[in-house]
Amino acid sequence: MLTDRFNKYIDKQTSTLPLNKATADFKAELYDTLMSKASDLSDAGLSEDEIFTKCVDTLGDFSETKRDLSSNPIDMVRDGRILRKFLYCGVISIISVILYIGISYFANNWSIPAYTIFPAMGIILIAYLTFDVIKHSFMTNRHGYTTIIFSLYALILLTCLYLGLAFGINAGWAQDDRAWSIFPFIFPIIFLIHITKLRVTGKAKKGLSLFTQVGLTMSSSIAVFLLVATIIDEFHPTWLIVLIGILLSLIMIIKKLDKRIYKNKSIR
Repeated sequence: MLTDRFNKYIDKQTSTLPLNKATADFKAELYDTLMSKASDLSDAGLSEDEIFTKCVDTLGDFSETKRDLSSNPIDMVRDGRILRKFLYCGVISIISVILYIGISYFANNWSIPAYTIFPAMGIILIAYLTFDVIKHSFMTNRHGYTTIIFSLYALILLTCLYLGLAFGINAGWAQDDRAWSIFPFIFPIIFLIHITKLRVTGKAKKGLSLFTQVGLTMSSSIAVFLLVATIIDEFHPTWLIVLIGILLSLIMIIKKLDKRIYKNKSIR
């Protein structure tokens, strides 16, 4: 029935809002608007899907109202769903401690379980909280933290890779320590994460900014140069990789200026 579909639609659209009177009034207002429009269309000979679509279209864009309702941090703290998330984290932490004590006691080894159980607990907690933040960001279309969160994950993965390479070097798998050369790749990775976010959210329809294009090109050229130079132990003439990056960046800047000049001439 339409009433059920309206309620499900409203619940989905307001799922990230705090549970308070203002949100309840807003949901009631949306429901009344939908039902009023549905009543007007009841004799138009339309199918249920067509009526539902037309009714939803009458609501327009109410993202600004949702933003206002979710901007009060006090209401967010009072929200029972936030408390429930912290309680879940507490439950996971207590289960991890119980597992650690039990396994360590019966195995008579207190070090190995600590190195496995607690890092696993940390990964689970971080993944759980991160998923919740990312979900909230996409539902509210506010992505201020999305790039930062994924960049931190990329840095963690690079650090793990570095530690693995460093361990291999110390174990005699390699002759010297060149593992540090992977860290400069964090900068092009951050730009790629930012570009992916723009494309997924539909904010890159007008193209990428000049800063993003040049930043990705230059950071990639520098990272590749450092990696290749350290691997082959030759910084000359591998620095030409950076020069190629500068050349590509200049071409991008020239093309951008040409478009701006052409646009100004067209206006005149």
